[in-house]
Amino acid sequence: MVSKLFNVRCDNCGAEYRINSRGEMNCPFCGSKVYLNDKDWDDYQKARDEMLVKDKMENDIVNADGDVLHKWNNELSTFIEARNGKSINIHYFYEFNRPNQTVYVGNRRVAIIYNDEATAQRAITNVDKLQYPSADIKGLSTFFPVVNLTTTLKDGRYLVVLEKAENVYPLAIFNPLDAKNTAWMVSRLENFGCLFEFNGVGMPIELEDVYINPKTHYVYLFGGWENMTDTNTKQYLKSIRTIMKDKTKLGTAPKQCIDFFDSNPADNAYTDFDNWDTVLETGFNGHNFHHFTED
Repeated sequence: MVSKLFNVRCDNCGAEYRINSRGEMNCPFCGSKVYLNDKDWDDYQKARDEMLVKDKMENDIVNADGDVLHKWNNELSTFIEARNGKSINIHYFYEFNRPNQTVYVGNRRVAIIYNDEATAQRAITNVDKLQYPSADIKGLSTFFPVVNLTTTLKDGRYLVVLEKAENVYPLAIFNPLDAKNTAWMVSRLENFGCLFEFNGVGMPIELEDVYINPKTHYVYLFGGWENMTDTNTKQYLKSIRTIMKDKTKLGTAPKQCIDFFDSNPADNAYTDFDNWDTVLETGFNGHNFHHFTED
């Protein structure tokens, strides 16, 4: 496993070292290596463990914040009947229809009713077959669907209920946001793009697929998985630009950001992410976190 815990610079080229599980610091650009001594390696592991514990505590606090934007104060409900005769009560605050499916978004669940079981199973299988690189320190799988319940309905449709943390909302319900907020969302979507590149798959992303935590700016991809293909045509890189340009107040965006939205994607997702990272450095003065604001 490779970690970017410390910002230690390479003496040869100035790039940041990566630390692997054997205590080697490797430069990903010029290839030079430095080996940590036993004391430094012990200190590194201790600091890493403390960081992971701290991150877990912070994530637990964030997930327990509840409805910070008060979006589901007027919660609705609907009853549907399963084929086995059981009545299922779905609580939700937002509902929308898509071709071949209906989606209900609640406090801790997302219920998707597919017109047929085959489509639902294809979506579930596509999520499950993704492979993750050993250096996936962001834990990208935590931002993808986790199935809580599946069942066939009396009318032949198929219900899939997904887990959802509190304080996570569909991006579609928000008006355009300041670029300093959406910039963080673009970064996470570009992370997803790199994962698709790693797997050699393609997947068009639509606005209704994207959910966000406004406190952390984390992005979740809960929908659209039935459309994933084994051919990587880079649709997702075009989707990122279309969705995020629509959800950004362009008057708050630096020229570099707008130019990126209007540009053609790079030949691969890794280069595209590097191009976006350059936008952050030159247009947003680096990776500076801003608290979410909504008009």
